[in-house]
Amino acid sequence: MLNILDDEVEMTVELIEEKKTWDQFVDDNPYGVLSHKWDFLKIAEKHSGHKLYTYGVYKGDELLGIYPLFYKRTKGFKTIFSPPFRRGIPYLGFLVSKEYDKLKQSKKESFLSLFLGEIETEVRKYSPDYMLVYTVPNFMDMRFFKWNNYFVAPDYTYALDLKPPLEMIWNNFHKDVKRCVKLADSSGLELRVSDDISLLHERQERRYREKAVSFSMDAHYLKELFETYSDNIKVYYVHNDNGEVVSGMLSQEYNGRFLVWMGIARAVEHANEFLIWRLIEQSRSNGLKKFEIAGANVRNQCQFKSRFSPSLEIWYRIYKRSRIGKAAEWTHANLFERLSQKRKAML
Repeated sequence: MLNILDDEVEMTVELIEEKKTWDQFVDDNPYGVLSHKWDFLKIAEKHSGHKLYTYGVYKGDELLGIYPLFYKRTKGFKTIFSPPFRRGIPYLGFLVSKEYDKLKQSKKESFLSLFLGEIETEVRKYSPDYMLVYTVPNFMDMRFFKWNNYFVAPDYTYALDLKPPLEMIWNNFHKDVKRCVKLADSSGLELRVSDDISLLHERQERRYREKAVSFSMDAHYLKELFETYSDNIKVYYVHNDNGEVVSGMLSQEYNGRFLVWMGIARAVEHANEFLIWRLIEQSRSNGLKKFEIAGANVRNQCQFKSRFSPSLEIWYRIYKRSRIGKAAEWTHANLFERLSQKRKAML
């Protein structure tokens, strides 16, 4: 059990340089996501133009938490992101020890105050004009940030519990989902896993180009992630009876969780229902505990996703800006956010 209130041992912040130390902490953490992994972060650093800082907070020899931060200075304007901007990473931010959830509430609050306070001291050394963090789902206590003049905004995602019997999961689906899956079965659709990520990227890029929206994730970035995490990042395509690809998606499968990460436009009406159902079956068979149909913030997407009877999960956007950063925030809100909404609406 964490002895976080032992005044004889002070918390210290260090830059972690060892991949093994970092990855072991992530792998053992109930909140860890694939994008927290060392090589994932390094690939994102390489392709984002940001400098990665892999902070760890210790008490004695015990690693209590990690916080990956991406720093960039452009013409005097300083930013910190976690994750780096426009790299397709849905969540990042800090992780605390797996023992955190076992603590009593008073100790949880003392721990977070000390842990995040140490990181805040480091952040202030950079004097960022704009800082933006996307937290992992279901870590709820963001009061430290509110008390330190950050803006804290909730966002939502859908996640389906895979522990109940498969028949129960199926029975909870909306009738339209069941109808579409049955139509797909009768029309000969087939789900296949693939080692070809280029087709998915090409379809995504073409789709965005048709909507006059740039696709910011280049093929080399996705390919490097795909090759590095071949056990966790998978490409699935739905083929019709002529062998043509009529739908598909890129997933992250890690830490007991299946994440629907990126999708391509369906070519037949019932292909996506079929795709999700078959992957739910597969994920449950493989021992995964949750199936995340990412994104519950865009109204016109929710009707489709909610028909699978998932639960809502909350994550947070945390941000702070200086006077100079207010101009960047306006640009972000009025340009990048509108582009982001267009992208989300096409998933």
